[in-house]
Order: sequence, then C-alpha cells, then structure tokens
Amino acid sequence: MEFYYVLSEDKRTATCYCDDGREERGGILPMHSSLGYRLFWGFNRLKKVFFDATCKDYCPTHLHAWFCGCRELKEVIGLENLNTAQTSDMDSMFKDCSSLVSIDLSSFDTTRVTDMCSMFSGCSALSALDLSSFDTTQVTDMCSMFSGCSALSALD
Repeated sequence: MEFYYVLSEDKRTATCYCDDGREERGGILPMHSSLGYRLFWGFNRLKKVFFDATCKDYCPTHLHAWFCGCRELKEVIGLENLNTAQTSDMDSMFKDCSSLVSIDLSSFDTTRVTDMCSMFSGCSALSALDLSSFDTTQVTDMCSMFSGCSALSALD
C-alpha cells in the first residue's frame, strides 16, 4: 500500500488514497523531504482536498507544510480519514491558506504532536476554529500559530 493523490483534470481538486491503486488511478506520490512528505506544498490553484476512507490506514509522523501556500484552498473534506495518532509535527500545516474559511479538525489525535509552529499562520479568511479536542500536553512550539489570522473571531 502507498499514500498518493489524484488531481482532477483542472487541477483544482485532489483526492488522497492509501491503497494499491495508484497506477490504475494515475495517482501522484507526494513530494518527499527530510521532514516527511509535503503533500500539496505550493499548489496555488488547489481549491478542494478530499481524504478517501482508505487513508485511515496511513499514519504519517509529519504533516509539516502539507498544505502550505495553497492560497486558493477552500475545503478539506474527510479529515476524519487521516490517522494522526503517530504525528509529531504539524508545523506550517495550513500556513498561508488564505482562502480557507473553516476546517473541522475534531478528529485529529494530537497526543504525540510536539510542533504546531505557524500551523495556521496566514489563514486570513479563517473566522472560527474549534481546537477543543486538541491535546497539547506534548507541544513545545506554538510560535506564530495564529499569526496573520486577521478574521479569526472565535477560537475554542
């Protein structure tokens, strides 16, 4: 099994999978860096991301900059299908997603996360955020977590 995504024809929607169907679907492997995969880092035109149920078997340790720079991203659907139980790094995960108005992170398991630096930095359209389910007892870095979140008026 491998983790990959498939872009729509107009490259505005991405669907993520974790299975053996990459070749059949014409899937793309994420860019790999020393911090792990950088999923859509710099995809300026991407508007929507969907995590298929097959992603429940994928346990990334780093979500560093996964959506960083996706300035037109408006929707991330199916995050309950992303298994974050082994994740330690969420640094810059949604950084500069300036069109993102809302996001449901209630399914995130953050018990092992140590770095949330700049996680939402530059999310200037984000008006409300419910992080009440987050366990931040292990987090050592939250610097600039909400920097540039000028529309943020409700934070739980």
